[in-house]
Amino acid sequence: MPLPLSELAEVGEAAEQVVLTLHPSLRVVRSAYPVVTIWQIAMREGENEPSRLPADGEDALVVRPELDVEVRRLPPGGAQFVRALAEGATLLEAARSAAAEARTFDLEGNLAGLMRSGAIMGVAAR
Repeated sequence: MPLPLSELAEVGEAAEQVVLTLHPSLRVVRSAYPVVTIWQIAMREGENEPSRLPADGEDALVVRPELDVEVRRLPPGGAQFVRALAEGATLLEAARSAAAEARTFDLEGNLAGLMRSGAIMGVAAR
C-alpha cells in the first residue's frame, strides 16, 4: 500500500537521514521526445490532436500502484530526484542531486507528485 501522507509529514527535519521506499513497479523514462504528451494524445477518445507537439523532450514517471498505470510528466529535476531515491539516496541527497541538474527543482512539488501517484511505499532512517 502507498504511504499515507501523515507518515511522510512526520519526516520534517530528518530529511538528511530519511530514505524512501518506492513502489516496485516505478520506472523513470527520460526522452528527447515529448513522450508524455504523445501518450496522453494516444489515450484520448474522439478528441482532436493538437496541431503541434512540444519541441522539447519530457521525462515521465510510470507506476502501477493498483490496477491502472499512472504516467506523469516529471518537472525539472524530477527524473534525477526519483532515480536518486530509487538508488537509496536520502531525501536530502536526492534533492541536492536534482537541484544540481535543475536550478528550479521544487522538492515539495516533486514529493506531492510522488504521493499522488502512489509511488512512495515507506520511510526509513539510514
